Amino acid sequence: MKRIILIALILAVFAVGSGFAAHNGFSLGAAFYFGWAESATAQGAALCLKFPTVPIMFGFSAVFGTPLIIGITADWWLFQTHLVGPVELYIGPGLFLRIDTGWVQPYFGIRVPVGFQIFIVKAFEIFLEPALAVQIVPNFPQFGLQASIGFRFWF
Repeated sequence: MKRIILIALILAVFAVGSGFAAHNGFSLGAAFYFGWAESATAQGAALCLKFPTVPIMFGFSAVFGTPLIIGITADWWLFQTHLVGPVELYIGPGLFLRIDTGWVQPYFGIRVPVGFQIFIVKAFEIFLEPALAVQIVPNFPQFGLQASIGFRFWF
């Protein structure tokens, strides 16, 4: 049953081909990512990336050491609204994956980011993104908190 729900969630996220809130272009940015509990992906510097035709914001992070830890997030901004002045808010479902080369079992789960964006100019934003995370693999349910702070350029 858990696998069916997980597969349905993944298909729903990738099936939506139009509309990524107010921003439908290409985005590239950087962030500092951190988390609490086992639901955290690789903590440290992260690359943020969004392609024009895909309604998903990707995050890639890595900790280069022994062992190598790789983290990936994929978030669909389901809801976005203007709050006040240059500040906007987005919320949506997402997934996270943490691959630790020193551990056989990867960490995988769902997350709900709540992002606050401040647009300095139309094509440049600074953001803060706390996210509630629920680990599915290897321990279900394992709750945690993830967060990132960074910037993105929109093209």
